[in-house]
Amino acid sequence: VGETPSDTEEAGRIARTWPKSFQNRKPVGLINFGVTCYMNSAIQTMIHIPAVQQYLLAVQANKHKQLPPRSVTHTLSELSARMWGLLKEKHSKYINPKKMVQRLDDINCMMSEWQQEDSHEYFMSLMSRLQEDSTPKGKKLSESVIYDIFGGLLEQEVVCQECKSDSITKQEFYDLSLGFNKRRLSNEVSADDNAPKYSIERAIRDFFSLETIRPDKSDASSGYYCEKCRKRTVATKKSTVEKSPQTLLVHMKRFKFNGNSSLKVKQPIVYQKYLDLGKFSRQAEPMTYQLISVIVHEGRSILSGHYVAHCMQPDGTWATYDDEYINKIDARSALNDPSAYCLLYTKLRPRSKR
Repeated sequence: VGETPSDTEEAGRIARTWPKSFQNRKPVGLINFGVTCYMNSAIQTMIHIPAVQQYLLAVQANKHKQLPPRSVTHTLSELSARMWGLLKEKHSKYINPKKMVQRLDDINCMMSEWQQEDSHEYFMSLMSRLQEDSTPKGKKLSESVIYDIFGGLLEQEVVCQECKSDSITKQEFYDLSLGFNKRRLSNEVSADDNAPKYSIERAIRDFFSLETIRPDKSDASSGYYCEKCRKRTVATKKSTVEKSPQTLLVHMKRFKFNGNSSLKVKQPIVYQKYLDLGKFSRQAEPMTYQLISVIVHEGRSILSGHYVAHCMQPDGTWATYDDEYINKIDARSALNDPSAYCLLYTKLRPRSKR
C-alpha cells in the first residue's frame, strides 16, 4: 500500500496543482473560542487541499452563481481568503473564525461551540454542506464539484457459498473509516512507551479483504439472505474500488461510545507517505496517493483533549496548526505522529511522458 514512486519530485507535482496565487504564501492561525480546536483543525485541513482552493477561488471570483449568497461555501471562501492573505486588508497574525462558528447550526445542528466535538465528524459535515451548496438544482449530489474532489465509488460483491450466485452493489464513499484489529499490530514500536504500533497499511488491506458472512442461530435476521436459495446462507463479501477519489480521507475509529461516555483507543499507529489503492481495484487507472495533512487528537476522550493539524504547504514544507499558533516541522515529524486520527491524501497525477 505504501509504495514509493520511483522519482523524488512528488512535492513539486503537488505544488503544481495549487493556484499560482498561493505561491510563497502560508495561512495564519485561527482563534480558539475555548473548545473549537476540533473545528479549527478541520478547517485548516480543508483549506490545505489544492483542489478545494481551486474551487474556493472560483467562488471568490463569482464563477459559481448558483450558490446561495449566504451559503456556508461563501463563508468558508471568505475565511480562507483572509487566512491566506488574498484580500486587500491589513495582515493579521491570526484570524477570528466567528462567522464559521455562527454557521455551526447550518453545518451540523447536533454540534456545539461550547463543548469539545469530533473533528472528523465536523470535517464530514462541512464537506456535506459544501456539497449541498454546489449541487445544481435538479441534479444528484454525485454531480457536484465536491463529489469530484472527495467522492469515490465502491463495488461490493456478495457470493452465496451454496448456489454460487452473486449480488453486486455500488456505493459512493467519501472516506475510509478503519477499525482497530489487535492482530494487525506492526513490529514497529512507539518511542513513548515501546508499545507496538497499529499499521494503517494492514488496516486498509483488512478493509478490502474477503469476508465470510455466517448466520447466527440465536439471531434469525443475521447472515446473508440468498434470493435464489430462499434462505439465509453462508456467503463471502468483498469490496473493490470502482472509482478512486481525487482526495482520500482515512479515518481511524479511535472513539468508542457507551451511553453518554466515550472511550479513546490510544493505540499508536504507523502510516505511510504513499498509498496505492490500485491493488484493490479492477480498474487500470493509477491510484497512487501522497499524504498532505494529518489531524491529531491529544487526550483521553472525545469530550476532552486537543486537536492539531499537520499540513503540507504549497512549497512542499510542513507546518503544525495549533489554533492561532503555527510551527514549522520537518516531513519526518509529520509522517510519524502515533496519535494521528485522520489522514488526508491527494491522488498523484500520472507523469507525462517526455
